[in-house]
Amino acid sequence: MEEKVSLDIDCFWKRLIGVTVILTVFIGLVSGGFLAVHSFVTGPYCNCGSSLLLTVIAMSVTGVIVGISIYYYLSGSFQAQRQDIREKALKTVRFLPKEQRKIMDYLIDGSGEALQKDIVEETDLGKVKVSRTLKKMEKRGLVEREENGMSKRVVVIDDFKDVLVEQ
Repeated sequence: MEEKVSLDIDCFWKRLIGVTVILTVFIGLVSGGFLAVHSFVTGPYCNCGSSLLLTVIAMSVTGVIVGISIYYYLSGSFQAQRQDIREKALKTVRFLPKEQRKIMDYLIDGSGEALQKDIVEETDLGKVKVSRTLKKMEKRGLVEREENGMSKRVVVIDDFKDVLVEQ
């Protein structure tokens, strides 16, 4: 669990730095454009270059701070919304028939995919039972099976994987 929190923090900081760089470049371009237009319009008659430069720098710093604050606020609300959707999806999984729920729980606890033979071993269901159950789950659109040598790889479909499997 600590590794998961560490990955979330790393991801957050990478996104925060990315947004900060984008905002800085955008504000720099806008500020540079503003300075160019101001210099073109006022020409050599305006002696306000240093105070104008300080104003542009202050506006840029304020814009970056506001942008970071908005990002931080929105990322928290999106995380809460994602967790709420995940909890509702897990409640929905509880309504699956017993064997399907057992297989889905195993897949969710993992990375959202597993070999069919591993599912047989870990769920204590027979080969035939797992095969038939997975066939029903495929028809319902919950999982997909792909050939993988002598076994099949079972993958939770992307829509469910995004919501149910913690990354």
